[in-house]
Amino acid sequence: MRKYHIDRNFHEEGMTLVETLASLVILSLLIIAFLSLFGQSARLNKSSELVMEATYIAQTHMEQIYEISQKTTFGNRNEYLKMDNKYRLIEGEIYQPKKEDIGFTVFVEIKEPTFGTRGSILRVKVYDKSGEKLEALMETVLLWRGEDHE
Repeated sequence: MRKYHIDRNFHEEGMTLVETLASLVILSLLIIAFLSLFGQSARLNKSSELVMEATYIAQTHMEQIYEISQKTTFGNRNEYLKMDNKYRLIEGEIYQPKKEDIGFTVFVEIKEPTFGTRGSILRVKVYDKSGEKLEALMETVLLWRGEDHE
């Protein structure tokens, strides 16, 4: 009579259903974590794009006002701003471009020079369209053309 030897380790060669399910759960958790990172990255890119665009708009207005400051004195600035038909006086020292920058609200503030100088503070603020969230702020000191150049 022949005796058959039964190998009791034959069932250990493959993975059990529990091991398979556990590995699928771990894999799906990793995938979900990476997908949320992609969403966050997209939001951050959009936010950065808005700030860059707002900064570009602020820089453009700074350059336009600088060009005007090289042509005229501080006292004659309103005539030049109106003559170029680019800005309108809102109140006091605050101007707004007549042409709207799409998606943004822009305010240009030109402070009166301190006594005895030609230097005035130019501040450009760029808000979102609602005018509530400040997207960009640029500030510089402008030297206006002196009285002796006219």
